[in-house]
Amino acid sequence: MISTHQTDLFASTQKYLNWLVFFSVFPLIKIAGISITFFIFLMIAYTFIKQKKKLFKITTYADIFLILFLVFVAIGAVLSEESFREREVLSIFQLTIQYVYWVVLALFIKTWIYEYDFYKLSRVILVAAIVSVVYYLFFNRFYSIYAPNAFAYVIVTVMPLGFYYVMQRFSLPVAMLIGAWFVVGVLFSESRTGLVLTIVELLLLFGLSSRRMKEVALGFTALLIPLMVLFAVSYDEAKMDSAKYALADMIEDYSPKIAHTLRMKENVLERDKSWLIRELMLQKGERIFEEHPFFGVGVGNFVYYSASLDIRGVSHWLHEDEENYNQRSSQNSYLMILAEDGIFALVSIMIVFIMIVWRGFYYVRTFRESAEIYVYVPFVTLLFYGVVLVTVQGSLFWVVLGFALTLIQRKKQLS
Repeated sequence: MISTHQTDLFASTQKYLNWLVFFSVFPLIKIAGISITFFIFLMIAYTFIKQKKKLFKITTYADIFLILFLVFVAIGAVLSEESFREREVLSIFQLTIQYVYWVVLALFIKTWIYEYDFYKLSRVILVAAIVSVVYYLFFNRFYSIYAPNAFAYVIVTVMPLGFYYVMQRFSLPVAMLIGAWFVVGVLFSESRTGLVLTIVELLLLFGLSSRRMKEVALGFTALLIPLMVLFAVSYDEAKMDSAKYALADMIEDYSPKIAHTLRMKENVLERDKSWLIRELMLQKGERIFEEHPFFGVGVGNFVYYSASLDIRGVSHWLHEDEENYNQRSSQNSYLMILAEDGIFALVSIMIVFIMIVWRGFYYVRTFRESAEIYVYVPFVTLLFYGVVLVTVQGSLFWVVLGFALTLIQRKKQLS
């Protein structure tokens, strides 16, 4: 039972947690190259330690595997070899310390989130997401804090969490209007993955949280199946191309990249630069794994490590030299962990992910309109996004992971 003294502790740190979550979504402020969220969490940690309260508790197997992941990251950092480009030794340990912060943050949220007001946190997340869209559309060109794909990733990740507040506070038409605002923001980012995932998330959220929308979704699906069969039987390539070009003309001014993709006659993946570079980075990851399978090349070293790349073997559309491509991001969270931290670290974190997905899927039918559904949807989406972007190096991923870890222990519902 929580005492009055402990209640005061959580009440006094709620504002800090609110700000931490806000700046995890809207990363405007950095101090010495480190996100302000790190320093906010230090304030929370200081308050807990001062009150002789543990920051987190290890209560599940998932917690243990998360700690093991951190251990393997630290081992990889200690054993990291000299990379082909100069890098300050302190930067390796700085990133390792950040991993310590991120893992502790996730465990802290998992342990104590029940004592905080999740409804207020959801409101903060919604405000931060709306501010992020406004900033990206009107101010990011002058002072960039978001790369296009990174912005889409943020919206895809936080939109469901913010929608818990939306669905509790507003009517369904207002929720649909807010959802449309997020779709517009992602459309302007030109992230094809982000646009698809945003639309899928909205359909899931409305379908799972609203009986009326569930009936609409079922009716739409019942209508869509015969239409797809009819389309397959009467497929006309010329008409299909005409429809694609018409759609491309409609969105040309808002998302030239997506419009260009729609107009391509050949297989999109054969000439799409983003896809081809990801293929090349996969090749680099394989090379690194062959040489350093257990503990990788060290945290943060993927972009500093030189591997022999068969560029022409991937595509003749890639024209830069090997050194340039070796400085590229892995653009894949799982590949980065495998290359930098080794197979043990990847297996450890994947076990955590699988446990959350499995238990979350088991309980999803009982969530109804509870907060858990707004946690489960973004986490599953986040796992998909990890294939096309490095998501684990930032507090936002670990905040969401902390929420998702509650799906395993299931002590009581979030509120």
